[in-house]
Amino acid sequence: MPAQKDEAVRSKLDELIRRGIKVTDLAASLEFSHSTVSRYIRTDYMSEALQEKARAFLIENGYLQDEQAATTEAQEISEFYLTRIAAEVIGVCEQCFEHRDIGVIVGESGIGKTTALKKYVESNPQAVYIRANANMTQKALLKKLGAAIGLQFDYMDINAMMEVLIEKLADTHYIFLIDEAEYLINVNSPSPMRKLEMLRTLYDETETFGLVLCGMTRFKGFLMRGTSMKENLAQFWNRVFRGREFGGTSREDVEPIMGDLHMPEDGRQEIVARSLANGGNMRRFMKLLESCMTLTKKKGASITRDVVRQADTLLLRW
Repeated sequence: MPAQKDEAVRSKLDELIRRGIKVTDLAASLEFSHSTVSRYIRTDYMSEALQEKARAFLIENGYLQDEQAATTEAQEISEFYLTRIAAEVIGVCEQCFEHRDIGVIVGESGIGKTTALKKYVESNPQAVYIRANANMTQKALLKKLGAAIGLQFDYMDINAMMEVLIEKLADTHYIFLIDEAEYLINVNSPSPMRKLEMLRTLYDETETFGLVLCGMTRFKGFLMRGTSMKENLAQFWNRVFRGREFGGTSREDVEPIMGDLHMPEDGRQEIVARSLANGGNMRRFMKLLESCMTLTKKKGASITRDVVRQADTLLLRW
């Protein structure tokens, strides 16, 4: 369907000419010929490219208010959106808590796993979020678990810490969400799975808490076959009853976010193409959207294709 002429744009250009601005000067500012601009103003002639250029010119110079941009500017980007991935992550957490199961969630970075885990913790006072790291020892992990449920381990060895935790967990109902769980595996150690075996022992001795291990895609391979892909980890893996493996971020994942914003279709198409192509993800999409919002607030424009392209230049690209 052909684009319709925007009467607000046409009438404002006509008004500027009646106020003394020369058509030649206006045409030069719009980078269109004198005759094309005159035809657009005086006749039924329609040029979508000219109209978009004229609208941007009028808004930038304060002659026209962009109602769409005003609406967008009044909105803020939420810290959390219930995307498809977020809903499934939260669902696994809920099931593992309710049934005291072990669950595994894996997927590449930047797709929203961590954000969903933290959102679930906000809704469940019995949920504990722990982020593993490369330097986390067995003792450090036990101290994190204990501190989260009100225990303090002073001058205890690992066995004593385990006994105190088991006694505490026997009478309570928690769920532990361990993020970046691949760091629980020390690939350079003679016993790379020791921290996982420690968690299995806690679970077997109590069976009163839920546990969700969340990590990169390779974590699933470690669990199933070990760091050398040859170990038999059946004792842990056969206790995992729930989980999800996610691929990359898709348009389906970002649609709910764009649906909350007033954006022209060309802006929607451009932000999806630039943020999700070539291995892009939810994190890049949100950063690009934030940059677009900043630009529109400064310029008083809606998130068009050109705004997205300009915002994209502000993000790192190799």
